[in-house]
Amino acid sequence: MDLPYGPVSTPVLLIIFRRPELVEIALDKLRAVRPATLYVAADGPRPDVPEDCLGTAACRSLIAAGIDWPCDVHLRFRDANLGVQHGVVDAIDWIFETEEQAIILEDDVAPEPDFFRFCDELLERYRDNPAVATIGGISYLQQPAQSSYHASSFIDMWGWATWRDRWRHYDAAMDAWPEFADSGRLAAMPGASPRFVRYWRMIMDETKAGRMKAWDYQWMLTCWHRGMVALHPRVPLVRNLGFGRLATNTALRSVPRFCRPTGTLTWPLVDPASLVPGTESERQMWAFRFHISARDAVIQSVRLPLARLYRKILDQFARRNRNAAGR
Repeated sequence: MDLPYGPVSTPVLLIIFRRPELVEIALDKLRAVRPATLYVAADGPRPDVPEDCLGTAACRSLIAAGIDWPCDVHLRFRDANLGVQHGVVDAIDWIFETEEQAIILEDDVAPEPDFFRFCDELLERYRDNPAVATIGGISYLQQPAQSSYHASSFIDMWGWATWRDRWRHYDAAMDAWPEFADSGRLAAMPGASPRFVRYWRMIMDETKAGRMKAWDYQWMLTCWHRGMVALHPRVPLVRNLGFGRLATNTALRSVPRFCRPTGTLTWPLVDPASLVPGTESERQMWAFRFHISARDAVIQSVRLPLARLYRKILDQFARRNRNAAGR
């Protein structure tokens, strides 16, 4: 079988939960590039959501039957639920107990073959450069640069790769935030504006206080605090399929405009002239990805509670329908 790119040399971590339709797509994407080493981490069902038991069992059955290429497989199927905030971190910690570098995919990310080749090459190229934190698969550039990729202060986790020695700095408790918040470094970031500063202060304050259940903002803060950047391709190499009812943080959204169609790269890759994020490209990227404004800051502050309420109502409605059908 001719592969578009592969077998992938970097170990891949696939994080799954309760959406079998997405796990099937993820397996198809992985089968196309046949990673030699695959780690699969599955969080346990939530005790207060009966539907989780069926969904998690279906996902695990697909994994057991769907890895049909030569592969060193490692499974971490939890019985208890850690939740989105701790489950993802636990899975990443797990792969880095053994591996020096990894490509990390959640089940709602659909990567193209070029994504794996891009990660393989740049992980090797920047292994010894501590200024590079991650290799990302998404792109928000409105006018793609001449180079194949660019540096950004935005650390995106929709398909990404990193090294053990970078991840070991992960600041789960956000201990660096008070000092960072008062240092003026947020306002000094390329492309920053007063609204940018207010937006990210609100996000980080909410996450630090535990009112926002996330794991990725902690990683973004870690990278900002240590002065590390992400490398993103000139065109998107992954798609996010996770918008909708079963999502954790995107349940109220239709697919937003920043989820752009995937593209392809050409090889050999053309390196950027600098790994310093450009002010104008960062400003365009922040505006396109986050629409940072006073209005959006207010929306962000209420979006997650509304999303949780929406999911709870839908789950209760589905449960009543099943009970009625069983009578």
